[in-house]
Amino acid sequence: PLSNRVIPPLGKTCCQIKSELLQIKTVLTRDFKKFGMTNIKFFFEQNDAPAAGIAFHVRGGTEGLFFIDNVREQVAGIARRAANTNPVFQ
Repeated sequence: PLSNRVIPPLGKTCCQIKSELLQIKTVLTRDFKKFGMTNIKFFFEQNDAPAAGIAFHVRGGTEGLFFIDNVREQVAGIARRAANTNPVFQ
């Protein structure tokens, strides 16, 4: 969920940050939906590092850290892993 406690980096307002996070959520949700994934949850965290990275929690493990500019290229593989119901890969 988008938090009201987001502290904007220099040069950005809270509204700009929330707008960017909503855009990330919207685009990735749409991308995952193309591969049959509809139960997507988002958690946004901010620290003092001026960078944006995305990690995915899938089947008890974490995939990534992907940079924002190439994360969409990873969606197909992540969706395949999430959809795999073989107990060996759980």
